Order: sequence, then structure tokens, then C-alpha cells
Amino acid sequence: MEEWVKECQRLKINLRGKEGEEAIARTTGLPIERQATAHIPFTQDNFLDGLVQFIVATDQVFFFEALHNMSQHIQVILNYILLLEG
Repeated sequence: MEEWVKECQRLKINLRGKEGEEAIARTTGLPIERQATAHIPFTQDNFLDGLVQFIVATDQVFFFEALHNMSQHIQVILNYILLLEG
């Protein structure tokens, strides 16, 4: 059991549920109550921060996708111009 818990910790796999918490408690000696990870409390500011991070991340994806599509259209136009000149 101890090897399994240590390997999960090394691979950064979070053990969840009653059995996982108990295995960590046996291995580390920490009581289950002390194992809780810190959570960001819900506030309007934290909600807005999360929303802004999400919007920025998705806009970056859409921006690069639009840029890629635009470059394909430009290539088609350039090929057409070369065809007309040739």
C-alpha cells in the first residue's frame, strides 16, 4: 500500500475518496482532516478572475485558428494571382 501511495504522489495523481484518504493517512501519518487541499473561496472577484482567464484562453485559441484560416485564404489568392500572371 505504501509503495502505491508514494508512486501516486510521485506521478502527481490525487487520491480521492475514503479509501484514498485512508491510504494517505496510513502512509504519511497525517490525520485525514489535515490532508485537505486549499480551495479558493467563492467571491465575486474570484469568479470574475476565473471568467476572465477562461475568456482570454479561449480567445487565444480562436485567434490562432482564425489566423491559420486567413493564411490559407491568402495562399489561395496568391496562387490565383500567380496563375493569372503565368
